[in-house]
Amino acid sequence: MRTICAISTAMQPGAIAIIRMSGANSFAIAKKIFRSASGKDDFKNKYMYFGRIYDGDDFVDEVLICFMKAPNTYTTEDMVEIYSHGSVISQRRILNLLLKNGAELAERGEFTKKAFIGGRIDITQAEAVADMINAKTDMSYNLSLKAFDGSVRDFINGLADSLKMLIANIEVSIDYPEEDIEEISYERITNTLTDVKDSLSEHIRRASTSTLIKDGIKTSIVGVPNVGKSSLLNTFTREETAIVSNIEGTTRDMITEYIDLEGISLKLMDTAGIREASDEIERMGVAISKKAIKDADLVLAVFDYSKPMTEGDKEIIDMVQDKKHIYILNKVDEGENGEYLDHFEQGAKFILTSLKTGEGFEELKDMIKEMFLAGEITQDDLVYANLREMDLLNKAHSAISEALNDAEHKQVYDLLIVNIRAALDSLLEILGEKLDSEILDKIFQNFCIGK
Repeated sequence: MRTICAISTAMQPGAIAIIRMSGANSFAIAKKIFRSASGKDDFKNKYMYFGRIYDGDDFVDEVLICFMKAPNTYTTEDMVEIYSHGSVISQRRILNLLLKNGAELAERGEFTKKAFIGGRIDITQAEAVADMINAKTDMSYNLSLKAFDGSVRDFINGLADSLKMLIANIEVSIDYPEEDIEEISYERITNTLTDVKDSLSEHIRRASTSTLIKDGIKTSIVGVPNVGKSSLLNTFTREETAIVSNIEGTTRDMITEYIDLEGISLKLMDTAGIREASDEIERMGVAISKKAIKDADLVLAVFDYSKPMTEGDKEIIDMVQDKKHIYILNKVDEGENGEYLDHFEQGAKFILTSLKTGEGFEELKDMIKEMFLAGEITQDDLVYANLREMDLLNKAHSAISEALNDAEHKQVYDLLIVNIRAALDSLLEILGEKLDSEILDKIFQNFCIGK
């Protein structure tokens, strides 16, 4: 395999930068450009050495360097890490020296891909690495950390082992019907499949909640112009993210911000006011707002409670009926119009607020948490699953349900085993045992280049 290199820290000025290299030629390439301050060139495994990087006789930077011998490295190959000053120019010069002396520029996620190919981690752990880097809250980071520690692998392996044993017992009954071997009963098959299905169902339920926490609850803030949508966004972010003005139609495009709601990530989208637009640009903004409602996990519908309802208000109430939503009756400090309550559906969640004074905002946050988490969520309640894994979990669940139905109707073993194998294949694909190269490449395209 090729020897690769990349800058692993952010390409911006800082105190230090890390340039890493992996592959069979890593040590030889590093020794061409590094001169130890002690004059030694026999470097011990995983020791840090102080010295200088040279391009021929030209001094490039003063660095620390670490040589790490295979197989006990991140990639399972020989690795070198160079810790330079954080100058962007220094980083680039050192990287170019590595390339000049025979290394190749790493592709996205190639270091972690090498770790997967080398057998140090499975694909669920590799994907967890990317999610750890991109985590926006402590809870989502801890969720990814659990997956990296092997929680997903252990759970899937347990289910896969149950199905492998079941398949083996059924195959014996199929292949040796005349032998004096006890035939596996439909009751035993049904019991095993029921246990696997119940475990999958619970895992999928917990993973669905975890996915919202990890990826962020897509939250659209909607309303007619000048009801306080941008004020709500600014209250959440605690800064002037959006322009607040008494002039209607100030927001023309969609503003997106992530906020940490006590461990839960909200992807807040402040949209253009929904009304009969006065120009083409505003019409485009209104269209984006309506699409944001369709795509949202949660809609915060804001109304000016101090004024009479408008046709736009009524249209918004109709638009959000099929989504999780909270009605926010804002500007209570300026007056109250009970007309709104008459138009809300029975059992609607609503709250009175004054975003100017902060009244009702803490209660709104509690309402959002209760709506999605149904109370307090602990780390033990959460399990990791990304979109790829969720799709495969659902496929496995569907196949197990079909197999269970076959077993309950005492279908012949040859038919019964087809869906069990399909479920097993989906589970093994989660771990990377059934992945083709194209899917594998797509997974690692989501990584940064130096990881």
